[in-house]
Amino acid sequence: MSATTTLSPQAVIFDAYGTLFDVHSVIAAAEQIFPGRGDTLSQLWRQKQIEYTQLRTLADTGEGAVHYRPFRDITLDAPRFSAKNCN
Repeated sequence: MSATTTLSPQAVIFDAYGTLFDVHSVIAAAEQIFPGRGDTLSQLWRQKQIEYTQLRTLADTGEGAVHYRPFRDITLDAPRFSAKNCN
């Protein structure tokens, strides 16, 4: 490759979730449903979302592995857990 060769990117990849989006934008809505616990629910939701993603990624190897689930499904599992366990 010569010094005058210009390369064009074939793709641009970045982590939008948690970087470009406010992951705690649900606090106000959660506060209406769970008075006094909106922030707690939001924090637990995000924690579980990350944990579920990490666990599925780590477990998705070899025979008998946990089957793939889309990030959207994991994201929905997290608030379900959080709503049931928000103290």
